[in-house]
Amino acid sequence: MLGVHADSLTRLCRNDLQHKGLAFFTTAPDGGHAKWFVDRSYDSRLTADGSSSDSNTEPDLSRYTKKQRQEALNRRACVLHFRAIRQDRTLSTTAIVQRVIAFASQRFPSLRMSQTSIYRWHAAYNSSTKLEELVSVRGGDRRHLASPEAWNAFRDLYLHENRPSIRQCWQEVQSMAAENGWTWCSYDACLRQVDKRVPQAVQIFHRDPKLYRTAIAPYTIQDIESWRAGEHWIGDHKQLDLICRFAGQLIRPWLTCWKDWRTRKVVGWVLSDSPNSSTILGALRHGLMDESNFGGPDCVWIDNGKDYDAWLFHGQTKKQRLSRVKFSVNEEETGGIFHKLGIDVHFSLAYNPNGKARLERWFRTLESFCKAFDTYTGESIDKKPERLAEIIAADRKIPAFELIRERIAKHIEGFNKLADHSMDDLSQDGRTISPNEAYAAWCERRRVMADPDSLNLLMMHWHKPLAVGRNGISLMFCGRTVHYGQFHPALIAFKGNSTESRPLVHVSFDPHDLRSIRVYDKQFCFICTAEINHVGGLAGRIDKDTVGEMQRRKSRYDRSQRNVAEYSLTQTLTPEEQLAEIAAEREETAAAVADDAQAPAALKIVRTPLDGQSKAIQQEELRPAVGSEGMDVRLGAMAMLDKIRANYRRRQNDDSHLETQALDQLREKNHEW
Repeated sequence: MLGVHADSLTRLCRNDLQHKGLAFFTTAPDGGHAKWFVDRSYDSRLTADGSSSDSNTEPDLSRYTKKQRQEALNRRACVLHFRAIRQDRTLSTTAIVQRVIAFASQRFPSLRMSQTSIYRWHAAYNSSTKLEELVSVRGGDRRHLASPEAWNAFRDLYLHENRPSIRQCWQEVQSMAAENGWTWCSYDACLRQVDKRVPQAVQIFHRDPKLYRTAIAPYTIQDIESWRAGEHWIGDHKQLDLICRFAGQLIRPWLTCWKDWRTRKVVGWVLSDSPNSSTILGALRHGLMDESNFGGPDCVWIDNGKDYDAWLFHGQTKKQRLSRVKFSVNEEETGGIFHKLGIDVHFSLAYNPNGKARLERWFRTLESFCKAFDTYTGESIDKKPERLAEIIAADRKIPAFELIRERIAKHIEGFNKLADHSMDDLSQDGRTISPNEAYAAWCERRRVMADPDSLNLLMMHWHKPLAVGRNGISLMFCGRTVHYGQFHPALIAFKGNSTESRPLVHVSFDPHDLRSIRVYDKQFCFICTAEINHVGGLAGRIDKDTVGEMQRRKSRYDRSQRNVAEYSLTQTLTPEEQLAEIAAEREETAAAVADDAQAPAALKIVRTPLDGQSKAIQQEELRPAVGSEGMDVRLGAMAMLDKIRANYRRRQNDDSHLETQALDQLREKNHEW
C-alpha cells in the first residue's frame, strides 16, 4: 500500500515511527510472534478508502521543546498499545494496565506513567489532531496559549466594576476570536491563567474599589508627634447597631462626636435620631464649652458629607467650594462658624475612611456597647440575631432613647478615663495614661475668646444670606416656610421692589426655639430680633383679641412710614409749565433790554429853597380845626399811602423799568409816612 520494501518499512518503524508513536513492536491479539504494527494515521493510503482527511492532520508542535514533543509521541505509543491490548476480552483491567506499564518501562524508561495517567491520555487522544493534548505542561503550559489580542479583549471585559464572571467574559472573547481569527484557550485554561495574566491587585482595583482602598492600597503612615494635643479634632457620625424608642417610633440612634487626634479623647458628642448640621453644631458646642478642652482646636478634619460641608460651617456651599478656586477671601462675605472661630478646615478623601482612622477605629469598639442591649441588630444584615423580631414584638424589651443617651454618656466618660489599654502612644514615664490625663498634660496652649458671650451667639444655627420680602424673612423648616419680622420697622430699609435693590441679611436662630430669630447685616452688625409672624384663620380658631392686635400692629407699621407734607402738590409745576415760565422770562428780559435802549437819560434832582417846608406848611393849614389835629393828620397819611399803593400797582403793571426806579425814589421820600 505504501510502495516500499518490508525491510525498509521495518527500519523506518525502528528508527522513526516508534519514537513518534506511529509504530510499535508487539504480539498480535490472536497470539504468535511479535510484529511491527503501523498506525493508520501515519499515511492516508493506510485508511480503508485511501482518502486524505484534514481532520487527521497532526498539529504543529514546533513551539514546544524537543523533550516535550518526544514525550507526547511516547504517550501516544502507550495509548495505542493500550487500545490494542484491550481487544483481548480475556484480560482483566489490571492485567492490561500492567502490560502497558511493562511496555512503557521497556521502550520508554524515562516516561512516568500510572493507571490514572493511562486512562487520562486515552480520553484526551481520540485522533491525530489531539496530539497536542498529550504534551506535558511541566515547565510551562504552552498548549493553551492564546493571542495577545484575545487576552486584551478579556482584560477589558473582566476589569469592570459590574464584576462579570470569568465564564461570561470567556464566552464573549470566544465569539470575538472566531470573528477576528484569534487563538483562544479553553475555559479551564483560562481559569488557570487569569491570575497570572491579570494580577489580583489589579482585579480588585477595578472590580471592587472599596476593598482595594481598605485592604490593598498603600497609605501614608502619620507621625504620632505631627499634631500636638488639642490642636487637631476629627468629627464624624456613627449609627448605633441597636433599636430604641424615640417619640413613639422605633429608630436606630446616631452618634455625632468630635475626637482629639493625638490623645483620642472624645471632646464633644450628641445623640440624635438623625444626623445633620444641627447635631454637628451641638457636638462642637459641647466640646468648646467644656473647660477641660481649653477652648477648642486650631483645625478640624471632617469628611465630604453634605452636613459637614454645609454653608453654616464654611460660609459657602459644597458646590461653590469645588467649582472654583478662590485666591483671596472676602472676610465680610465669609460667614462660616469655623472662620469666625479661627479654625482651619481639612476635608478627607471622599469614600475613604482612612482619613479618620482613629475615629473609625473607636466606632468599632461601640459594638460591645450595642451588644449590651436586647435590641442589638448586628453589624450587618447577615449577622442580625434571629430573635430580633421576637424581641421587638415584646414592647417591654425596647429601651427608651433617654436610657441610651445616659448609657452612652457613661461609656464615653469611662473611655476618656480609661488608662488600662494597649495604645503605645498614650504613655508617660513608662506608664500608660488615660486620654483625659494626656489631654490635660500635653496641651500646650489655651484658646480664649475676646468676648466670651460671643461664643453663645456664634453657636446659634446660621442660615446663608437672605433677602427681606414683603412679609419679612422667610425660612424653611422641615418642608414648611415660616415668616419673621413682618411689621418690624428696622427691616424697612432692607425691603425693595426687585431682588437687586434688596440688600442681603444674615440670620441666626436656635433650632429648639423657633419663635424668634436674630438678624444681622452683611458686616454682621446686629439689626433686630424678629419674632414669628402671626397667622390668621377661620372663625372659631383664633380669638378676637389676637385679630385686633394684628390689625393694630399693621396700623402702627403703616403710620411709621407716613410722611407729614410741608408742601402741597398744587405748588409744583409740570415740566410743560416750567418750560412756559422759562420762555416768558426770556421774553421779559428781551423787552427790558429794548426799552433801555429807547429810554431818555436818567432824571436829575433839582433842589430849591422850599425843600422840606411843605410838611410844615400842610400842618399849619390843618391846625385851625381845634380838637381834630391828630385825626386829620392820620387821614392825610392814609390817603397818601393809598395814593402810593395805587401808583405802585399801576407802575408794576406797566412793566416800565424807569417807573420802577421812580417809585423807589418816591418810596424813600415818603418813608416817614
